Amino acid sequence: MLKVLMVDDEVVVRSAVRNNIDWEAHDFVFCGEAADGEMALSLIQEVKPDILITDIRMPFLDGLELSKIVRGTMPWIKIIILSGHDEFEYAKSAISVGVEEYLLKPIDSADMLEILKKTATRIQKEKEERMKVSLLKNKLIISETEKKSKIIYDLIYAKKGMKEILARANDLDIDLIAKYYVVLAAEFTVPENEFIQYTVIESIVEDFVNSCGDVRYSFLGNDRVVFVLLGNSFAELDDRVFEFAQALKYEVERHTCALTTIGVGKIVTRLSEVAKSFASADKARKIMMEQGMHHINTADEIALSEMETLIAKGSLADQLKYATMSDVQSIFEKSVKIDGPEAHSLLFCYYVVVDLYLGCARLINSFGGNPENVLPGMKGIQNINKVIQSQEDFKSYAMDMLIRTVEFKESQQRDKSFPIIKKAKEYIEQYYGDANISLHIVAKQVHLSPNHFSMVFSQKTGTTFIEYLTKVRMQQAKEQIEKSLKSLNQIAEEVGYSDANYFSYTFKKYEGITPSEYRKKCASQ
Repeated sequence: MLKVLMVDDEVVVRSAVRNNIDWEAHDFVFCGEAADGEMALSLIQEVKPDILITDIRMPFLDGLELSKIVRGTMPWIKIIILSGHDEFEYAKSAISVGVEEYLLKPIDSADMLEILKKTATRIQKEKEERMKVSLLKNKLIISETEKKSKIIYDLIYAKKGMKEILARANDLDIDLIAKYYVVLAAEFTVPENEFIQYTVIESIVEDFVNSCGDVRYSFLGNDRVVFVLLGNSFAELDDRVFEFAQALKYEVERHTCALTTIGVGKIVTRLSEVAKSFASADKARKIMMEQGMHHINTADEIALSEMETLIAKGSLADQLKYATMSDVQSIFEKSVKIDGPEAHSLLFCYYVVVDLYLGCARLINSFGGNPENVLPGMKGIQNINKVIQSQEDFKSYAMDMLIRTVEFKESQQRDKSFPIIKKAKEYIEQYYGDANISLHIVAKQVHLSPNHFSMVFSQKTGTTFIEYLTKVRMQQAKEQIEKSLKSLNQIAEEVGYSDANYFSYTFKKYEGITPSEYRKKCASQ
């Protein structure tokens, strides 16, 4: 079903569109509404509708400005403009920003439904056309796109000098000059026997990048692609990279059966440092893939550890980076070769434990911990000959050290965003009654950009910001209906809804019955 979002400052118009169309019967979902363009922006980022219906004249941010922003950041969204003005200039402006339809008020529900169906047909045709174009591509022809891709490949792997890369880029009219750079490393996972999906993904990526400014990219095989985003402001690029990543993931996953994993690198200031940004992005991608996580994450957020070699020529260190508790026993046995002949020497055991302790300590430090707190009882490592008297002592001591270290690492990985989520939830639970609370406002409270916060919140809680806010509001509304004699209009206002009709609509969608029916149900019990 296609998702439809409505933006209009007139309550009557929103109610008419919302209530006079049987959405599900026509394969649509009415996924939300807003009273002005400014409030709509965060909602659009959250629910990512397929179709946006917006009034042309609204306070704060009008429909034309909203349409320009949406077309620039989420170009797949089809826009239907509503207007009470049958004027050429309005229609001309609407066409210039790429809206699909221009509908005059007052709105007839039959006319609206007809336009929605036409738009849905257009969306379906675009999907079919994209598939046709994808299947017709000839990958054997060396194209200008592939030459451009090779420049980015050489840049991220530092294969050539900057002078040569810039000269080749200049020949192909590729602008690589900017104040800031950041790299994304994406990987697409499709089911077996669905490899044709990779051709579709390639077409989607090309179309998507062409709709965005200051992005260069290179495919690394069928299933991987690297993007280099350019920007002139650190703050702007920091926000845009997460907006880009979320929109790309959504676009690929809505058109294909692929799962998308995206690692986000560090922002750098020199073209020669792009390779470093790629390295951190690619490490984040690798770790998420090994853990079966199809998310968007930075190297910092999953706390990449740069441990040095411990024992067995580094194999233990490499495996501990990604180990879970279930892996510890097998990793230990393979890495230190406890069944080998050298393991029968207590001197060898002492060497292994000391080396192991130093490695675990470095890992703990890299996660912001104190080895003395994480490994209590291990401070006597200098007296190891008194602690380990047998092979069993060695195994027990070493395994305990590994288990404590991996437990600490996992807890830090889980809890890295915990303070952010906790603070955000506390703010929502305190200010849910404010009708103006939005994703942007809460993001500011936790010192993240809106797109970064939206991604972290949804990935860590399993629900979007709007869904969580609605849940809190509905729970409070139910409690007030059950325990007070306040009017439903008053309750609606107190839980953050200035429009009682929309409150009733949302309540029924959440609870299955209207607030009035819920009150009667409570009274009869």
